[in-house]
Amino acid sequence: MARHFFQNRNPKDTFPTRNKKPKNGSRIYLFFDNDKAIGRNKYLRTLYNEELQKVLDSKQAEKLSAFIDKYATTANFRQKDEKRGTYWGYVGCSNCDSDGVENGTGSGYANYVNNLGKKANQAYSPDNKPVNTSENHLFDYTKVISDAEKQKVFSELQTINTSSKLVCKIYLTDTKTPEQKKTEIATYVNDLPGKQIALWIDFDAQGKASIKTFLGKEIKGRDAEGTGIYIKYLSDVLATLDLPAPARILSRDKKM
Repeated sequence: MARHFFQNRNPKDTFPTRNKKPKNGSRIYLFFDNDKAIGRNKYLRTLYNEELQKVLDSKQAEKLSAFIDKYATTANFRQKDEKRGTYWGYVGCSNCDSDGVENGTGSGYANYVNNLGKKANQAYSPDNKPVNTSENHLFDYTKVISDAEKQKVFSELQTINTSSKLVCKIYLTDTKTPEQKKTEIATYVNDLPGKQIALWIDFDAQGKASIKTFLGKEIKGRDAEGTGIYIKYLSDVLATLDLPAPARILSRDKKM
């Protein structure tokens, strides 16, 4: 059974998906560099053992940072058909090398989201659908996606729904989105019911995207290694759209 822990700048932001401790030998995912541009976020996949238990129990960001630095080395970067117990990679780029440079076609996801940010913060676009709709839906409160692209997204969401029986939702917000609406979204997705997956992309004043993914309570294996598949479902939806000019690549920073 895999567990997922997230490391942000505040040590209190390091938390497991559930309070129950995993068993020794369980697969663990540590997500880090979450404050970076989309596509620069990283994960370390390892096995739960006494060393990691002591680090997590300490709730000290410095110890968790040191643990990640110890194992997130070039030699441990994710390989094709990975079979090792410990390796790391980029969350938003399946074709990146250890320096974050895309090999081949790349995922397109990071490029697309970064370029959407250049069009954000212009106007608020209301949506008549309630945030808790039981249907697949793209909530674009930013007006950054064209009608033609929305149809593509909806078609992809329908395809995912047909093959996986999951209800899929994407929320796009920015500084023009009323705080009341953002609060409404947060309240709903943080307690997402049923077999649903949700992606929330929020652009700040500079157009930088904050990305959050949510899994419904009834999704089987939501704490297992297969969880990454659900996250990839939604990121791949945006990767299928027509891409504008190449996105900027920010310098790497090991700060947690």
